[in-house]
Amino acid sequence: MKKTLLTLLLALVMVLGMSLGIVPEADAATVSGTTINLLYDDQKDLAELLGSAVTTVEITNQTVTSKDVDGTADEAVLVYENGKLIAVGTGTATLTVDGKSYTVTVSAAPISVFLITGHSVGYGQIGNPKQSVAIEPGQAYSSWWRDSLTSAEGGIGYGANKRAGGTNQYAINAFDEGQYGTLGSGSALAYNWNKLTGEKVWVMNLAVPGSCINEWLPGVTGWHYDKNGTTKYMYKYESVQEHFGYLQTILSNEIAAGHYTLSHTSMLYFSGANFGNANYTDWTYDSLKSDYATFWEGLKKDMAKDIDGDGQTETFESLGFVPLWSATDHKYSYDKLLNYYMAASAEYPDVYLATECYRPWAMGQLESFPAIDYTTQGTAVAVPDAVKHINQDADNGSVNSVFCTDDNTHLSQVTYNAVGLDMAVNANKWYTDTTATTNVELRYVDVTAVPDTIQINKGMTSAVMTPVVPAGTHGNVELTATGDVSVSWPMYIKANGAGTVAATV
Repeated sequence: MKKTLLTLLLALVMVLGMSLGIVPEADAATVSGTTINLLYDDQKDLAELLGSAVTTVEITNQTVTSKDVDGTADEAVLVYENGKLIAVGTGTATLTVDGKSYTVTVSAAPISVFLITGHSVGYGQIGNPKQSVAIEPGQAYSSWWRDSLTSAEGGIGYGANKRAGGTNQYAINAFDEGQYGTLGSGSALAYNWNKLTGEKVWVMNLAVPGSCINEWLPGVTGWHYDKNGTTKYMYKYESVQEHFGYLQTILSNEIAAGHYTLSHTSMLYFSGANFGNANYTDWTYDSLKSDYATFWEGLKKDMAKDIDGDGQTETFESLGFVPLWSATDHKYSYDKLLNYYMAASAEYPDVYLATECYRPWAMGQLESFPAIDYTTQGTAVAVPDAVKHINQDADNGSVNSVFCTDDNTHLSQVTYNAVGLDMAVNANKWYTDTTATTNVELRYVDVTAVPDTIQINKGMTSAVMTPVVPAGTHGNVELTATGDVSVSWPMYIKANGAGTVAATV
């Protein structure tokens, strides 16, 4: 049964509320009587964990079962520093706090990996890292192409950071409160994924400002800014192979050492606020579809590796599209239509819509902004009194909105945060609820809802899209045309005569 637009928006508000923390937290650290269970790299405030003041602390009977990534045994299971109980190895130990003893078990931590690719909105351009979401130390890791890993040596987590002296670990630990923070949606994604699943999470951001999908193909070069703001040229596809390859090797070494177990590996592609016609002047729907498929299917094949040592190769399990629309040029953002088509189509079973939240905001269809229920890296963010996307036009007295910065294209950090929180909810939904969608709704490119069967008259042309509702749902939509009607994917309809176009599940 087709949902109305009002129903969709109400559902969206509920999803956004969930994404902002109105869900049970899945914290893996537990205390039961005199037993404490932790995961590797947990860094817990001991007084908060036990619910009482702490005066004296002693750690004895440490039985270490994990190794350093160089193959030697870890020195300890636990350390106590600055009021924090830190799991620096796996195994068991006795913790005595003010005369009361606890048996502590530290297990290998499940970890999920997200790779961010795409345009400047994926990179987080013009965001404010001090307004990004702060995460409890030891729960999430971050690395960027601009100052990313330079080798596959070393490891992740507290113990690796201490061993390496911080040399190659700054980017990996950039999410920690009190650190520099990160631009864009990555910190919010990691924060909410950890809250929803209890897993550690590593986000690698390799998005490139000003890029276009045809520049993400094997052997194709395009420009980007280095960390000093200098224009450079790079092979983006090969850069993913290099830097994500470092991540795979580091994680493989950590898993072999007994510190982590692999949970999920996913890629997110952010389509920018405009299509970038200057980058891709000769595009067609068929070439767009081919480019996205080449990029996605190629990386799945090229990055296949036995990461956890079980004799089976692991690779990207899912591709989540993050289509961020501009309020001024959405009628020309045809690559977004392809994103929606691939997420909806049974042709791409491992592709999904990572978030639908920004489109109704940019279209002025959502009048409220979800409450903020997270701590930032140091600079506060606030819900505005009035939430509407207002075009930046100083000549006509317009003012900037909460959604965008003063260039009216890139997002404010509070919006990057909201998008990241919603992405975590939908990624978790995609992995845990594998039922296919039962709802499909065609929309014209200007987002007007239309019936799921369109009557076509001779000479009619129109672009439509099929968002799977809600986001995070497994798509199994098929589009069929009858009569003298042709459809160029993703659903550009051209009629030589009468007929119909129908979307079915």
